[in-house]
Amino acid sequence: MLIHTDAVEARAKTVVPLTTKTFVSVAPRDADGKLPVAPYLVIHPADGVDSQERVSGPRVAQHPMFTFHIVGSSYRNCQEVTELLKAKFFTAGVPTQINVTGERGRALRWSSPQPTQVDNDIKPPLIYNVVEVGWISEPA
Repeated sequence: MLIHTDAVEARAKTVVPLTTKTFVSVAPRDADGKLPVAPYLVIHPADGVDSQERVSGPRVAQHPMFTFHIVGSSYRNCQEVTELLKAKFFTAGVPTQINVTGERGRALRWSSPQPTQVDNDIKPPLIYNVVEVGWISEPA
C-alpha cells in the first residue's frame, strides 16, 4: 500500500497550492496547536480489496482506495482546489492512470459522495470536500 500512497501523494503535490501542504492521515499542528493555513489536503489511504481477476493464473488485482479531505479557506477556494486536484487525475474527462513499479493501473475512479462539509466545532471553521479516489492495480 505504501507504493500506491506515495504515488497519490506525489501526484497531489503537483497542485501548486498543495505542494507543501499535502499530508497523509494527519495534518500537523504548529506549536500553538493550530492547523495549517488552508488550502491543504489530507490523504487517508486504504488497502482496498484484493481480487483474482483472471481464472487461469495467480494474477491478483489490488484495489487501492484513498479518501481526500480537501480543506479550503472558503467554499470557493475549496471548490477551486478540488478542481485543480481532479485535473491531475482526469484530463478532459479521461483518466490519467496511476502506474507504480511492477504494476499496471486501470479503471481510475473519482467520487465525491458528500456535499461540501463545514466543521463548526473549531475556530475558524473548516470547510472541506470529501473525495474518494481508487483504481485497479495489476501485476505488469
